[in-house]
Amino acid sequence: MPAAFRLPLIATLLACTPNAFAAELPADMPQRKSGLWEVQATMAGMPMPLPAAQICVDQQTDRIWEQQGRQHARRDCQKIDIRREGNRYLVDTVCKVQQSTATTHGYFEGAFDTHYRGEMQTTFAPPLHGREQIAMQIDGRWLGECKPGQKPGEVSVPALKGMDVQQLQQMMKQYQQH
Repeated sequence: MPAAFRLPLIATLLACTPNAFAAELPADMPQRKSGLWEVQATMAGMPMPLPAAQICVDQQTDRIWEQQGRQHARRDCQKIDIRREGNRYLVDTVCKVQQSTATTHGYFEGAFDTHYRGEMQTTFAPPLHGREQIAMQIDGRWLGECKPGQKPGEVSVPALKGMDVQQLQQMMKQYQQH
């Protein structure tokens, strides 16, 4: 996979759950229902569509994403504000990404037991890999029980042929070194 496409794909996978932005989540932030979720992300200006990811989720897996979000926030973010307004959870962040500062504003909404959606706008100063802005829409829907043999935390994306949270984290570390 070309390096120019790895960052958006990895960011999409990490953003598959609102908890990926966790620093301190609102106490009333709903948890996703355990089972198989399909998450489709679209990014404006991408030369090719991002493939849908299927993620086997359980409460422990979502806590891992949440812990990763907290570690990232402590290390790289100057600001993280997650708050509820009506039926939406608004997300405002300012974080260091490689040699750039990423400022994100977005939201997540939905029942979280069968469906959620979100939109995020991120600006990079200076531009990251030639991009000044990324606009992303995320749509997650519960498909049912995880597939036979699929373990919680496993992410299935046609281009990646199945990967769990730990493998994804390793891929992120390798990407950040380049």
